[in-house]
Amino acid sequence: MKPLTKYLGIASLILALTGGILYNSGNVTEANKRLREFPNSLPRTASIRKFEVPGAKHCLVHIRQLHLVEYDLNKSSEILPNFTQEKNLKKLNSHQQEIYQILDNLRTNSGINSVYLEGIDSNNWPRIQKAGLENFLEEGNPSLEREITDLEYKTYQKIIWDIPERETSESLREKYTQELEAKKKELKDYKETMRYVQGGGLRMVADGKLQPRFGEDSELIARLDKIDPNWAKKINYDTLDARENALLKLISLQDDCLAVVEYGGAHAWGGKDSCGKSYSLEGRNSQEDNLAIWNKKYPQNKFSLIEITPKSYK
Repeated sequence: MKPLTKYLGIASLILALTGGILYNSGNVTEANKRLREFPNSLPRTASIRKFEVPGAKHCLVHIRQLHLVEYDLNKSSEILPNFTQEKNLKKLNSHQQEIYQILDNLRTNSGINSVYLEGIDSNNWPRIQKAGLENFLEEGNPSLEREITDLEYKTYQKIIWDIPERETSESLREKYTQELEAKKKELKDYKETMRYVQGGGLRMVADGKLQPRFGEDSELIARLDKIDPNWAKKINYDTLDARENALLKLISLQDDCLAVVEYGGAHAWGGKDSCGKSYSLEGRNSQEDNLAIWNKKYPQNKFSLIEITPKSYK
């Protein structure tokens, strides 16, 4: 093998082993050490891509999620499958359970102790806590709940008027009681199964495994709410890039070295300038390269990036 070919072969091997990055051997910041030590693969992930920025003080870890939004951010004219349909709720629940497992793995093996949560800010978090996080996360089943209400009425009514042949009030009441208990158990099992629908990150917080970090800037959200209460259904700079920039500010204010963020997969903090020409914007809605702009503006507060795509993200 010729020397140049030999070295190119070694470089290709290193690139493959490091997720597409050829590291230099100079001084490395703590954030970039964490990036290099971060797993190149994890159970339940389709891909983990790393983009090291020299001198970075922070490393943003974006876990790309599907979540309860009405519109598909990838295609503004199309509406997501109706997540109120049970089959789609189950699909979403399974996806968020996968994110829960990824986060739990990172907590156990990579030492993360917090997660930035999309949709949560300093204004709505106290209200969620007051109502009870478990109550907020609980997924109801209106059809089952109606059946239970109907059976409760039938079971506890003083007089049963419509009694079929070969039945008595007592036997019919006993039958209703058994059906009621069966439906209550079915609802309890359903709620336990669907405990991840509102988000794997929130479920990790509710289970006491991670501390919550606000994934939204309360002032920006208040301004958006005032301008248009339906802003979350729109695709524009404010609903995407402005929120992404605000999150970079929130992370820098917290001074987190490694910041794990659970955010919709259509968001993109990287771009061709910050992450190189190989950075893919397929399936994203991004008007600017947030990291490139931020890192140029705040050279003492730069970010590197890790993107995690779960297997079920489709």
